[in-house]
Amino acid sequence: MSKEPTEEIVELKLRIPRSLRSEFKSICAARDENMKDVLVAHMRKYIEQHKAEKSE
Repeated sequence: MSKEPTEEIVELKLRIPRSLRSEFKSICAARDENMKDVLVAHMRKYIEQHKAEKSE
């Protein structure tokens, strides 16, 4: 069984207010969600919403 090639993973560091991170972390934990997964999902949604603008 062959594995499909995976995309290279890179690190993204952000400087955000502690309170924002704490609240986000708490909400993710309460919903049993991984913070990274939630952020990646939002980034993908943002890209899709704005792709058309890029090509104009």
